[in-house]
Amino acid sequence: MSESTNLSVFHVASGDLWGGAEAQLLTLAKQLQTYSGVHVTVVLLNHGELEKRLIEQAISTIVFDERNMSFLSILVSLIKLFNEKRPEVIHSHRQKENILSSLANALTVRVKCIRTQHGAPEFQHSWKQLHKKIQHWLDCFCGRFLQRKVIAVSGELAKKLESNFSKAHIAVIENGVDLEHLKRCRANAQFKLAPLTTASVTTKHVGIVGRLVPVKRLDLFLGMVRIFFESVESDVDNHTTHFHIIGDGPLRSKLEQQAKELGIVESVTFYGHVDNVADYLLSLDVLMMCSDHEGLPMTLLEAMALGVPVVSHNAGALTAYFEKESGGVLSAAHNSRAYSESLKKLLANNAKRNAIITSGQSTVRETFSAVINAEKILYLYQS
Repeated sequence: MSESTNLSVFHVASGDLWGGAEAQLLTLAKQLQTYSGVHVTVVLLNHGELEKRLIEQAISTIVFDERNMSFLSILVSLIKLFNEKRPEVIHSHRQKENILSSLANALTVRVKCIRTQHGAPEFQHSWKQLHKKIQHWLDCFCGRFLQRKVIAVSGELAKKLESNFSKAHIAVIENGVDLEHLKRCRANAQFKLAPLTTASVTTKHVGIVGRLVPVKRLDLFLGMVRIFFESVESDVDNHTTHFHIIGDGPLRSKLEQQAKELGIVESVTFYGHVDNVADYLLSLDVLMMCSDHEGLPMTLLEAMALGVPVVSHNAGALTAYFEKESGGVLSAAHNSRAYSESLKKLLANNAKRNAIITSGQSTVRETFSAVINAEKILYLYQS
């Protein structure tokens, strides 16, 4: 990596919710500011968890609250900010932020402007959602003509983006996890502090982590729980199983009702948002991922680094690794019954589980660390 001198980098992001994209931005910002001469500022459009964590890391953070400001007023504020601070790189995340930052850059400093695409883009909108279609068209226009590069977090995602951007316009840079931070994590989730264990029976803990939104398919997870208990006798091999849903979102009440209708309320716990997600991951015996599609899930990378095996069907960029049983295994199909079968096999075979864990941790160290990610992105900034 070449030497960097007084490189001012501005990130523009939403910050409304806490998820994989927000975790990756925080990790990247933390790592970038460890390099001499690199100055990082993050501009958010919402107060929230990301703002709090950035401030805790002493990362310069500015909020233009979209709940109190119009699109035009935010654009004017960005123009004033860029004119005053004169950044050398502007890096955006998500559609609205891509549009605002690239327009403000084109009207002011005209420096290197790039974006990161964190997951598969949602391109299908009906004419009843005309504003969504217009936003998508604007986003593509800005990406093609006002931004120099589109970072895809996986090769699979890069191929999907080729329908909107040329190959030369796309750079593949995988996400990275903060391995030093994860070393300090402890398995101290509520269910570990007060374990559901007796002298003769141990509880296995299986969880799913993420926003409670349609694409994450929590409905399949709950269906899997029902099928799992229908096909597995309680206390088999001197253990029982409890299931955990870690995260919050608009579908929570609907999912809680589904759990009641399936008769699994006593076997499933909803936690809502938790600050110490890594500690909860470390408290699990298996992590499930039931999403329709993913880019490069930070939660799965953290689970692999922490030694928690994963069951998934489409893990985005990690699918190829799970095919080799490195860090996780693949469900044979994207349905509740297939997920249940994969989970049962993993819980029943400790030797296989341990081999999956060891291989996954090696993969993260060699390919998906925060240091590797930051060095690749800094090289892109400088090239």
